[in-house]
Amino acid sequence: MIRPILLALHNLASRSFLWIILQAIIFSLACAGLIGWVGFSFLDTIPQYDWTWVTTVLTYIAGTGIFIGALLIVFPIAALFIGVFLEKVADIVEDQDYPGHPEARGLSLQDSLLVALKFFSVIVVLNLLLLPFYFVPGLNVVLALLVNGYLVSREYFELVALRHRSRGEVKALRRTYRGQIFAFGLIIALALTIPLVNLIAPLFGVALMVHVYKELDQDNLG
Repeated sequence: MIRPILLALHNLASRSFLWIILQAIIFSLACAGLIGWVGFSFLDTIPQYDWTWVTTVLTYIAGTGIFIGALLIVFPIAALFIGVFLEKVADIVEDQDYPGHPEARGLSLQDSLLVALKFFSVIVVLNLLLLPFYFVPGLNVVLALLVNGYLVSREYFELVALRHRSRGEVKALRRTYRGQIFAFGLIIALALTIPLVNLIAPLFGVALMVHVYKELDQDNLG
């Protein structure tokens, strides 16, 4: 389990990734900034009451909600990220570490974006449904990691694997190794919750899943 992680970190440190890392940071900051601006603009709509404590309580609740929303929005952003950067990242990783392997047929930007948007919608809807539980200290962190770790791991693995295999083969492979794939998804989800690290965590996630797919594919062939 350690080897794919070390390989992905090594990929991020390579010169080939510098431009993609810069793009990833700009993309993440732009998405987070837009969502944060919309959220905090909502605070201005809170009505002012003669009882100052009412306004204070409402502001606190709204601020807490925005904070939790900002924490969780990194997962939908990560879902969109793969639709934009999948091919670039996967091609670099495979060229660096798997030069003798069969070349990927790849996915069109349209196909990868459609799948990414589907997962984006699922992540947003599911997190909205679970929102009441996210106000429970302790439970919110565990629940966010488990739910979003599963969803992110599924999306990243499927899109990486679809570059080489049919949809039916990818689903069978994912079911066979669901435990390992979910474990790596938790690592990606954890990285997405760490400030600053989360700016390039989706990049790390794609590189990691390429290595995970390659290892599981070799095991399956063996």
